Amino acid sequence: MTEVELLSWQDALQVFAVESLPEPPALSCWPKEVKRIGPGVFANWRPRTPPYDLEALLRETLERAPDGSVVFGIDGHGVQSWAAHLVLRNGPLLVGFQIAAGGVYNDQARSAERLGGAWELLAELDAELERPELLAHLPAGKTLVVLDSDLVGDRWAWLASPQDWDTGPWHDEAPAAFLGLMQLRQLAEAG
Repeated sequence: MTEVELLSWQDALQVFAVESLPEPPALSCWPKEVKRIGPGVFANWRPRTPPYDLEALLRETLERAPDGSVVFGIDGHGVQSWAAHLVLRNGPLLVGFQIAAGGVYNDQARSAERLGGAWELLAELDAELERPELLAHLPAGKTLVVLDSDLVGDRWAWLASPQDWDTGPWHDEAPAAFLGLMQLRQLAEAG
């Protein structure tokens, strides 16, 4: 992937509109500008891994990306293997969505509905991070990593470091983003 141009956040979001897919919600953590790092893919940092390899991109984001990092867009290959992606690192949260979208056999209306649901969960996850009662109960030094994918499955874990990726206490449960949200709410209510 190579950098091509600097774009405003709003201009880059057109990648979803072109495919008749809903845009991600307006969050305070979004950067003002992003770079096109590949056809239909944007980021505010320079990942080595394409979004289609979501698990590897999440791992790289945990290892290398600063807080506030985002990668999003439409990525894939062939006639059917395409998905809408978003990876966000925001404080104690690292979330990656991969929703099947595009391709000759894909139901675009279902993709739009599924992506809309993912964006609702993303907005709720972000809102939870704003709750003061949550901040007092977060596991010290840990990141809630959520992988929510139509292509590789769902899983989530609290990881202390990138080295915990292979041995971490992963929960292979769907829907991972919803279960991550429930984890944050339980912590906020523990006080």
